[in-house]
Amino acid sequence: MGVLLRAPDGMDVSSQGNHAQATLMHASIKPPNPMYPTHGDPQCFSNGECQDGDDWPHCNDDEGPWGYATVGIVVGARFSLNQGSPSYQGGDGTYVTGEAYYFSDSNALDKRDSTNGRGCHPNQDFGCAYDGTGALTCMTQDDFFCKCDYDTVNPADYGTKVAQSLFDDANPDHVGFAGSPACDFNNQQPMFQLDYSSCWFEEDNDFLGYLVSAINSMWQQRSLWWNGRLPATEWLGEGYWGWNEVVASGNMETDRVGVADAVVIVIPPLHVSELDDGSASLCFLNQWAIGAIEEDLLNIFDLDSGLQGKPVIIMEQVQGLINDDECGEVWNGEDCEDGFRKSFFSQNFKFESGNCLLVFDQEKDGGDGNVYFHFADDGACDAWDAGVASFCSN
Repeated sequence: MGVLLRAPDGMDVSSQGNHAQATLMHASIKPPNPMYPTHGDPQCFSNGECQDGDDWPHCNDDEGPWGYATVGIVVGARFSLNQGSPSYQGGDGTYVTGEAYYFSDSNALDKRDSTNGRGCHPNQDFGCAYDGTGALTCMTQDDFFCKCDYDTVNPADYGTKVAQSLFDDANPDHVGFAGSPACDFNNQQPMFQLDYSSCWFEEDNDFLGYLVSAINSMWQQRSLWWNGRLPATEWLGEGYWGWNEVVASGNMETDRVGVADAVVIVIPPLHVSELDDGSASLCFLNQWAIGAIEEDLLNIFDLDSGLQGKPVIIMEQVQGLINDDECGEVWNGEDCEDGFRKSFFSQNFKFESGNCLLVFDQEKDGGDGNVYFHFADDGACDAWDAGVASFCSN
């Protein structure tokens, strides 16, 4: 069923009904940026939410998160929806469950009025519009805490439905809004329209396919509802909010060591044309982004030193890389040049401080073949080949 990703957010789960915010990651999800950023403001860069000069923070490239990686944990073997997998290890309470699954950023635990993350946003857009038969249909149930009404509207049409709800052609009476769109009706909206439009799915194997359809629909129909602002971007890999929001059990935060499979570094989106040999690498990042990764690793191990015993893996997201067979298998053969293929890999890497990511060969060094983070003063990084001119080594 996929894995869960979580970046440290500093939120006290006890104040959120013992829930934590996470993201579902599955190979069939197309948008970039699948993890909430740990650096920069996701609304940057921009010079207005609706037009130039709006009363909104004026951001530049340096204030945005789009060139930085995000560091967090990944939960797969102890994710409850993977119980059918041979690698499932949950049991005795050491597993993570999901209470609600939103197809995008949703403010589930900080703004929605609920104790379990199932609720309506104060500015909810219920996605209401007239269909081809003349009937007014809505993608969100306003009488059931804003659950997605996938029996009425196919989640594969959610992107179109959100766009239709904003325009008089399909919604002349402006039905289904708890407030008013940020840029008023008959206009495309800034990226945070995702928060207002998102509804939730239950933790049920039948419905997560619908969830992925909704995620991909919002991405594929983005030109119908998004005005390209907050953030403003020339390339969709830098700016689209691709993370969904899972209301996960609080032990994903309070028992990180018990439930995490690995520490994960999600590197920024790339295009296949940028890859020299078809492989992504930390070496594509600049010195500031590399420094931020090291800072995040130190912080996450300081937050929970037990995580240093977990492997460190890297997730790439590359547009235009997927082959025809994979395209047919995971994306139904549709818009494959448009989506970002995600996959995990490992890499040896030495930071300028002397800390390193390093694998020890099982037969030669007694290691398990995984890459781990090592501090400069623990001696492990001394095994690094002193003749390597670059700090990069695959």
